[in-house]
Amino acid sequence: MPMERQISLQGRIDRTKESPLFYEIFALVAGGMFLDAVDVYLASAVATTVLKDNWSTLQLNSYFLSSGFLGLFLGSIIAGFIGDLKGRRVAYQINLLMFGGFTFLGAFAPNMGFLIFCRLMSSIGLGSEIVTGYSMINEFAPIHSRGK
Repeated sequence: MPMERQISLQGRIDRTKESPLFYEIFALVAGGMFLDAVDVYLASAVATTVLKDNWSTLQLNSYFLSSGFLGLFLGSIIAGFIGDLKGRRVAYQINLLMFGGFTFLGAFAPNMGFLIFCRLMSSIGLGSEIVTGYSMINEFAPIHSRGK
């Protein structure tokens, strides 16, 4: 590519404005982040309720709450690998499918052990979603808006 054309293309990219696609991606990622916050804050309410109903023990509740944060940690680590192998869009879809699927499955958990497993797997999807979401927003954001 000639140097003049490369500079011209770079200048055009630098002058771009936020597009409707950018706002759509921003809204979808913001919705995912909202669900993340809801999930984290509702976990303590769930733990309290299952303990009060004698469906769980204090030790199992500790595992339940810890599995959520372990899943967020593991998901944030593997997010980059999934994004590099499959692309960010596919990675984001996999993350949301994991989160939604295991959260739904957890609603029908027959025991606390299965619920802990579902929480771990859904949190892995959520941890990946956070990392992938931020990188997707920056990828579609114009240069002057990146990192804000």
